[in-house]
Amino acid sequence: MRQTLFFRVQCVFALMLLMLVDIGPIPVTAMIALFVVVFRPAWFKKWVDKIY
Repeated sequence: MRQTLFFRVQCVFALMLLMLVDIGPIPVTAMIALFVVVFRPAWFKKWVDKIY
């Protein structure tokens, strides 16, 4: 549990850094990835399971 939380926090910081560095007007990819890391929506897991 603790290791998973640590990894999620690292992902959040990395994605926030990516948002700051992104050149475009709206960092869409980083925003979606941040949403997925923080909230872990069910639709994303189903989508990944369907792909793999």
